[in-house]
Amino acid sequence: MSPRTAAIIGGGIGGLSTAIALRQIGIEATVYERAPVLGEAGAGISLWPNATRALRQLGVLDRVLDTAGPIAALSVRHPVGRTLLRAPIDTTDAPAVCVYRPHLIDALRSALPPEALRTGRPLAEVTGDGRLRFANGSKVDADLVVGADGIRSTVRRFVTGSDEAPVYRGYPVWRGIGPLPSSFVPGEIAETWGDGLRFGLLDVGDGRAYWYATASRPQGSDLPTAEARSQVALDTFARWHAPIEEVVTSTPAEAVLYGDTFDLPPLRGWRRGRTVLIGDAAHPTTPNLGQGGGMAIEDAVALAVHLRRRPLDDALDAFVRARYRRTARVSRESLWTGRLGQAHGPVARLRDLATRLTPGAAYARRSRWLFAYDATA
Repeated sequence: MSPRTAAIIGGGIGGLSTAIALRQIGIEATVYERAPVLGEAGAGISLWPNATRALRQLGVLDRVLDTAGPIAALSVRHPVGRTLLRAPIDTTDAPAVCVYRPHLIDALRSALPPEALRTGRPLAEVTGDGRLRFANGSKVDADLVVGADGIRSTVRRFVTGSDEAPVYRGYPVWRGIGPLPSSFVPGEIAETWGDGLRFGLLDVGDGRAYWYATASRPQGSDLPTAEARSQVALDTFARWHAPIEEVVTSTPAEAVLYGDTFDLPPLRGWRRGRTVLIGDAAHPTTPNLGQGGGMAIEDAVALAVHLRRRPLDDALDAFVRARYRRTARVSRESLWTGRLGQAHGPVARLRDLATRLTPGAAYARRSRWLFAYDATA
């Protein structure tokens, strides 16, 4: 059987991308979003060649590139400014960019007809295979249900039969959007590693900088106000090399986000009958490789490829097998990278030495498996 209709739960990057991909192969896909309006937190997102390759397949890459900042190289520095690593990013057949998340959502939404989007629809439960009940009492039956509802997914509870709590990974993340400093090196993603601290800076387009920062802290180290979020970030990184203090100081307090970092161990059971998980609902990942959104876009394209080639049951099985291998590797690598980045004391010094001795070309070769992936293959 080939599905004629699909209900997608979650109107984020993964859900919208899936709706586009399924409609491209003739499936009437509808997105159900709990929020009254579609939107994303006002931060940046890096889209590496594996993600932009998939966006090209969805037909939205050109619109995304209109407002994005390019990424051509990764640099890693010590807090005093000493360069530890500079590595090129291979963008031979697909670009690497950083984009403002709301702009990415707008680009995806523009590729869908209005009737494909239903907002203000919190999902109450999955009542059976292909049957959904929403908080307002309405019900939907679909040939295919796609859970794209994030790390605390309601759909995942139906698929797995459990409610496993996300795992805190030891550090919160600040995220902010401010003016791009004049000293910023064009085309660079700039990371600085300290003792249990990291700071990253990218061009998000339109003359703006996207910055992120981490600090090893106990879970729930809450900063309840915008002013507190901004001030603690400034205090934590104030003595680091330029332009870090400038970037934080010039970012309006209300444009600074703060939240703990979670993931889950790789999950094999993404599917139950006609219901399947994608994105953070299936493989929540720490942000250390910048691949959370990219893997959700990959999922969307890959799901459509398998559904085009095979009957529904076979297609979902093949999709889960293929995507588990890819996403489990990315999630484990991201977790390991985060642990290394948050290292303290002698381990941090050893990390810095090893990084300084690694040629940029060797780093680029090691990253090829990540960036060269093609979700249509």
